[in-house]
Amino acid sequence: MVERVVLAGDVVTLRPMVIDDVDALLAAASEDRASYAFTPVPDDEHEMRAYVESVLEDERAGWALPFVTTRTDGGRVVGSTRFLDLDDWDARRIGGPPSAARGTPRVAEIGATWLAASAQRTAVNT
Repeated sequence: MVERVVLAGDVVTLRPMVIDDVDALLAAASEDRASYAFTPVPDDEHEMRAYVESVLEDERAGWALPFVTTRTDGGRVVGSTRFLDLDDWDARRIGGPPSAARGTPRVAEIGATWLAASAQRTAVNT
């Protein structure tokens, strides 16, 4: 399992996702949903709980490091992002399933990112 970290900046803090974040993530996802056409963002409590459980399972498998995106000032949850496809990159594996990083990953994709409508087009997004 990759070590969990908090990444804190002046505007945004990324902290490790936990199951107790379901309600706050659902509140963020319940704002205007017009921009979620290409990113699956759950829209009810059951779906959000399943989403968080699935993301945490990916973390336990060593494939992802999920974060809750919060405003540094006040800590309000405004979305989620992940480091994923964590791997000890091996050119022979291209196109296959991720092997999961052992120790410090050498390769990571940043993705599965979504923000509440109120955080889009703000400093949170940068």
